[in-house]
Amino acid sequence: MRPKRVVTVAFCLTLLSQALLAEPVLAAAGDLDTSFSGDGIAATHFGGADEAMSVLIQTNGRIVLTGYGADGFVELARFRPNGTLDSSFGKNGKVRTRFPLGSIGIWSGAGALQEDDRIVVVGSQNKQDETSSDFVVLRYTKNGARDSSFGVNGKVVTDVSDGGSDAPYAVAIYPGGRILAAGTLWISGNPSDADLELARYRPDGQLDGSFGDGGTAIVDLGAYDSMQGLALQSDGKIVVVGDRGFDLTIFVARLMRYGSLDPSFDGDGIVTLDLGEWAHGYDVAVQPDGKIVIVGNSPRGVVVARYLTNGTLDTAFGNNGVVQFPIGEGFEHARAVALQPDGKIVVAGDLADRYFFVARLMGDGTPDAAFGTNGRVTTDLGGFQDYCNDIAIQQDGAILAAGTMTPNPNDADFVVVRYLGS
Repeated sequence: MRPKRVVTVAFCLTLLSQALLAEPVLAAAGDLDTSFSGDGIAATHFGGADEAMSVLIQTNGRIVLTGYGADGFVELARFRPNGTLDSSFGKNGKVRTRFPLGSIGIWSGAGALQEDDRIVVVGSQNKQDETSSDFVVLRYTKNGARDSSFGVNGKVVTDVSDGGSDAPYAVAIYPGGRILAAGTLWISGNPSDADLELARYRPDGQLDGSFGDGGTAIVDLGAYDSMQGLALQSDGKIVVVGDRGFDLTIFVARLMRYGSLDPSFDGDGIVTLDLGEWAHGYDVAVQPDGKIVIVGNSPRGVVVARYLTNGTLDTAFGNNGVVQFPIGEGFEHARAVALQPDGKIVVAGDLADRYFFVARLMGDGTPDAAFGTNGRVTTDLGGFQDYCNDIAIQQDGAILAAGTMTPNPNDADFVVVRYLGS
């Protein structure tokens, strides 16, 4: 028995020496955060085809997704910081609000948080004849109940265009609680025309008469213009981004705080980014120094551009103000941008309608070599088709990317993915 015991001790000593000499595997920026739902990915199912359009972080660190269901519901879900559904929110962590006169419009369900953690969601509601639609704004308490102090049982409906199809795609909150909803007016009987439209509300849901014409504004930018992204400057001016014309160039427009185009922005309030090929503009963010960052995509991949406060491209960023790069094999949709406190720029979207991607740039537009591989990471969620629609950065620097995961062609779930920021 003695020789057998000697072999066992020697074997154990060998394993111990290998363990001591092995390099520890350290998590790095861009890795999935496995402390979140076990693998960095949290999803929830409402029962149909559901799409999360916004990810919001409440002051207690809880994570709210807002979006819509194809069967005519506004939907919300809240997760704890560890990625589990928060049973104290709505019913078992989820809220559904039915629209009795019609359905939520496609690409609606965008949300924003007030300073007191109340949740605002916008959508479009069809009229009974189903030939036009109106702006709808919903407000919920921080725990998911309809807020009875806003409009009628938490809901306000606004016919912005008096007959056209009003489709809000974004919402922003001013300090003090005023709410700005922005979107596109699809003009009835004229499929070749579309304008920017906005509505601003007081904290109680009443239209803000100091904005536009009695609280609403329709702005003809001079072409077929479809907006997607919205941001507020610290001085109250409004920045929007979207697509212009049938050749799909990107436009950026800035409005005065009361709804008219700002002539100090490139002379007429609007600039066009012509890349020599069609391109989409999806999202916009304003840096603390007032510079404007927009993201989108073209056949060459992700597009990130930065403008000075006067509307000219910032030549200190990328190639004369513009950065373009591919993510991988397939077509990229760069749908969201967020700014880190250290000046880095984080972009998120999806690749080939299958994979989430996140890219991080330095303040001058170069890739952040400390993040993923050459500043980029991709994540296969295992779904049939997966779409990333929004991004947010937690106080600890972790990055949240949210959208839809489709386990099969007839199903779709809300999903949020958390990446390490450092």
